Amino acid sequence: MLQICAETTVNARFFDAPIGIVVTIHKDMGKGCFMDLGMSIMSLFIAAQGMGYATTGIGALSNHADVVHHDLKLGSDELVVCGIALGREDTSAPVNQFRTERDPLDQYATFQGF
Repeated sequence: MLQICAETTVNARFFDAPIGIVVTIHKDMGKGCFMDLGMSIMSLFIAAQGMGYATTGIGALSNHADVVHHDLKLGSDELVVCGIALGREDTSAPVNQFRTERDPLDQYATFQGF
């Protein structure tokens, strides 16, 4: 497991999942590649769910890219995008009871021509 300072949040521990994935992308990839990467990550999430597994993205991991680079010996040409926790969902775990508030769609998106 990555040693992220003295931080003991569930994010840094990959929600105690048995599998923690660190997602990186080469710094020289074009902007469109982030869209491709996002679709690949979503496909992984959907495939895992279809097989009875649970996943969650961990965007906060990119805040500790220096530690990730050091611990995983990543090249300087790799940009840490996020982490992914993969495992079986524990529906009784307190962390799985937490729900963040979300703004209504019309507060952050505009659809034109529909």
